[in-house]
Amino acid sequence: MTTTLRALFIGAALTLLVAQPACTDGDGSFDEVEVGAEVDGKADAASELRVRAGDTTVWMAATLVRRVGDQGPEYALRGRTSRDLLGGNAFVFDDVYGEFGLRGPRSFDIRWVIRSNAAPLMQGWQQYASLDFAHSATRPDHLTARTIVRPRLDAFTGATSIYLVAELTPVVVDGRVVYRITGRSSRAITSLTATRPGAPLIARAIDANRFVVDLTQADADAIAGVTGADVTITIDGAVKRARLGLAIKVLGLTTGDAYEVFPPPTCTAETQACLAALPATATDLSSCGEAVLVRACRR
Repeated sequence: MTTTLRALFIGAALTLLVAQPACTDGDGSFDEVEVGAEVDGKADAASELRVRAGDTTVWMAATLVRRVGDQGPEYALRGRTSRDLLGGNAFVFDDVYGEFGLRGPRSFDIRWVIRSNAAPLMQGWQQYASLDFAHSATRPDHLTARTIVRPRLDAFTGATSIYLVAELTPVVVDGRVVYRITGRSSRAITSLTATRPGAPLIARAIDANRFVVDLTQADADAIAGVTGADVTITIDGAVKRARLGLAIKVLGLTTGDAYEVFPPPTCTAETQACLAALPATATDLSSCGEAVLVRACRR
């Protein structure tokens, strides 16, 4: 059953899903939960997300941790299970992606080195994790979890006249993926700037009250998960600050074939038609969807 709650109407342009809709099948072979976009951190997600399939429960921390590993700065996603684990692995498209490790009999983490392989995770690729359990006569020995991660703002401070959507959307601009902050000012925008420590950010108004700010991969790598490295947005002297991190957007668990239950995105006729209708000189492809969908049609 799917439950959807809609709230937080910040102007007609910002009607956002803020609940965590869950979906399960009748026999418990898969489960899924999704976290909404939210405005200014209101109705923030719980510290853990929970899914259950095959009489087995998996919890994952809603936010990823940035830490220093043996290969430098890395992101880590932590999970735990209701049964003893024997091992597992992390993958995308049948290729190993992310380093899976056991932290205890019923806990694990997956890590990605920021400088070498974190970009696909941030861009919205579907991350799979196979989980191998101690044998049970009544429960499956193998399940697969699926996560989709998003850059996400929290710790909002500053002007109440500036509203920011917590979740950033990966979109394609000038042939590369950028992470887009969307927001609204309660006052007409005449002057707009955005910065992160050490560099300006690309910001533009899209009408009298709405604006977007784009972060490059380098911007996101530099500040995501770093305490004090805030995004600062200034509109006509009013200042808003927020911290950037990484969080789970979607978490699923299945006893079946993960590619059948949670299929990777493919080029759809709708996306292809949208791209074909854009002017030949168009560089911002965000109107045709998020980056993983657009790039599936542009390979």
